[in-house]
Amino acid sequence: PYIKEQYMEISTMLKPRKAAIAIMELREHIASEWQKDLQLVARENAEHWRHHLAKVQHNGTDPELHKQHRLLITTDDDSALRIDNYDLLIKFCTHIACEQVMEELATSPKDEHAAIWLKEYMQTRGARSFGAVQTRRVGWNFLNDILNEPPRVISGTGRDADTLCLIDPLDMGARIMAQRQNVAECWLEILHEIKDDNLSIH
Repeated sequence: PYIKEQYMEISTMLKPRKAAIAIMELREHIASEWQKDLQLVARENAEHWRHHLAKVQHNGTDPELHKQHRLLITTDDDSALRIDNYDLLIKFCTHIACEQVMEELATSPKDEHAAIWLKEYMQTRGARSFGAVQTRRVGWNFLNDILNEPPRVISGTGRDADTLCLIDPLDMGARIMAQRQNVAECWLEILHEIKDDNLSIH
């Protein structure tokens, strides 16, 4: 009751052209960062295999875990959300790659059972991972989990209901990593056009 609200009116000049130029400059800067970040997908894949093989060879532990370094090296010139953007790029690359691998498996009669298993896996583990908000390292954790899934034998479907089918999560993880590399390369081609796109707007 003793503090009275005070209001102050401020007048400012809005310049849409100046704002648009600032947005385009930021757009180009972020596109440049994303191009660098997407080129790290191959190294992310290599680190997955190194980490997985180390655990296989050393009874479930990675003796060089403490030696791992960040693939992304930030500088003072980076945008404020550089690390978060990188994390999201890896997350979305992985998610799209999963969907594409699932579709690819579904088109092959001999891989239909694998497609069904991956679809169910995506509906449970994938939904919790890719559908979560404010969760770090989603792409890494999802692939790490699927690489650690043991092979299993399941009953076939349809006309093959009496047969047994082998599910190999390790092979699916390899397919997903290869596909997310393709996704990253496609996005790189699009990002290369941002600078020319900005020039055409000018």
